[in-house]
Amino acid sequence: MSAQTDPTRADKGAHDAQPAAPRIPGYRFERKLGQGGYAVVHLYQDEQLGRNVAVKVLSALDAAARRQFENEIRILSGFDSPYIVPMIHPGKTSEGRPYFLMPYCSGGSLAAAVGPEKPLPVDRAVQIGVSIAAALTAVHTRRIVHRDIKPSNILLDDEGRPRLSDFGTAGPLADTDPLAARDGFAVSVAWSPAEILAGAHGSIASDVYSLGATIWHLLIGRSPFEIPGGDNTPEALERRIRAGKLQQLRRPGVPPRLETLLRATLSLDPARRPKSAREVGAALTAALGSGGRATASDAAGQKTDFKPKKPQEPPGFPMTDARWGEPSDTHGELSPEGDRAKPGTRRRVMVLAGAAVGIGMAAVIGVSTLSRSAAGAGSGATATATGALVPAQDPQDPGVLGEHEPPGAPTVTAHRANSDAVAFAWTYSAALSSDTFIWRTTDGKRTGTTKSAALTLANPSGEQLCIEVRVVRADGSDASVDWSAPGCGS
Repeated sequence: MSAQTDPTRADKGAHDAQPAAPRIPGYRFERKLGQGGYAVVHLYQDEQLGRNVAVKVLSALDAAARRQFENEIRILSGFDSPYIVPMIHPGKTSEGRPYFLMPYCSGGSLAAAVGPEKPLPVDRAVQIGVSIAAALTAVHTRRIVHRDIKPSNILLDDEGRPRLSDFGTAGPLADTDPLAARDGFAVSVAWSPAEILAGAHGSIASDVYSLGATIWHLLIGRSPFEIPGGDNTPEALERRIRAGKLQQLRRPGVPPRLETLLRATLSLDPARRPKSAREVGAALTAALGSGGRATASDAAGQKTDFKPKKPQEPPGFPMTDARWGEPSDTHGELSPEGDRAKPGTRRRVMVLAGAAVGIGMAAVIGVSTLSRSAAGAGSGATATATGALVPAQDPQDPGVLGEHEPPGAPTVTAHRANSDAVAFAWTYSAALSSDTFIWRTTDGKRTGTTKSAALTLANPSGEQLCIEVRVVRADGSDASVDWSAPGCGS
């Protein structure tokens, strides 16, 4: 999937108006559930069976989003697992927009159920981990990598069974080099390994990492590299992930064997992680005893208020004594200040806006719920393309970059650089290091693109020169809706 900037598409705007709910014979529209970067989800009722279903319909009209949506349909059509959200059937609206029906999960997402003040009970977290390991085993058997495993993509059906959802960023398993450049899918920073943040295609090892990061999150209510009260912006999280210095789990009631396993899944070196999701499932089963049922209970005073509607037994995995990694590989302590010591390499992330759908409804199936997590709390600034920090209108979600909110309209300032030129610079909210910019002079005589939030234009006459600017995300989509107000210098 190309990540090339298309100025023509960007100039027209990345998304059409949100489509109306499609008319589907035999299904009655109930209400809109949510919308995100490239799709809208609605709730319907099956008039014959009386059950609720969720309908995901493409809202973005660009070719990249359409290809991605149709790829998700193809992938989902091949699964028959109790731990994966199934597709009922696909279709097209009268306007030619693709959509597909899925079961509606009344239990919502784990992102909505879990937080720092309400982590899951240890046995429940392990049971969910075993179930998602089974889902990933089915995914990898079909030579597919999910590439976006996180709490908001694990949903609970009517019986409380966890199901892996949102295959919008899934892709084929690389046959040769899993560290080859990826195809432009969006990145959920807080649960992604260093190789994905550096631009890799993704592999079984990267899915194993994200599975471990998700279980860690369920146990303590936040992703592994978040620091309470620290800088938890996506940029800060990426620096810590790349450094590989993992904090202690510090969760009462977690057996040492379980923490050892999770630290192995989060190894900086992919070769030190468990070799497969099946291996993780077997080790989780062994970590807490027979069949995944806990033999250790939570310590007194540990608040865990999550309860499924019905007890769910995870799938069976053989016991294992496998060991991975080295103690020094991921061990280490971080303070809120310690992660700033080494700035790390700049992100080489080609963010595809719309790659996963962010919605505000936790109960929507198959949609990436990009809710504001604890990792975004307390972030009052984002980095511009020039590296400067500017106030943000709202904290950027440390999940999928570029999807939580579009960039704000730039504010352009100008001054005379010398007798022959005027220098312009601009700031805006929700800035990403991968953003590029389209600019034009207000007289319409000059236009162009730039990769930095600054520009110097020749103006030997000394007369007033004004420009307007628009922001473009890395793939050419999700441009700021309007041109900036003119910035003028003379």
